[in-house]
Amino acid sequence: MNYAKAIKTIRGTKGLSQKDLALLIGKTPGYISKIESGVRIPATEVIESICTELGIPYYLFALLASENSDIKRLPANETKIFAESLLDILTESESQKNAK
Repeated sequence: MNYAKAIKTIRGTKGLSQKDLALLIGKTPGYISKIESGVRIPATEVIESICTELGIPYYLFALLASENSDIKRLPANETKIFAESLLDILTESESQKNAK
């Protein structure tokens, strides 16, 4: 699992800096930086906190973090497109809720 990829993707889609995300989950920007650079692997509690605070279902996080070896039945390019499409849909739905 590539947690760095998933966190960067979600954070970027939400328009958050590492500092913003760190504040939301009660961690330091340095901690987020270490995860995103692959130096640290986040604890399950941190992943759950990120998902909760950003309104991302855990299964979508897992899909975004998956690598070819994690999902053997689907072609990698299709998995990436599927995950990014789901993230776009969730982000758009959230924006529409906030606009009302």
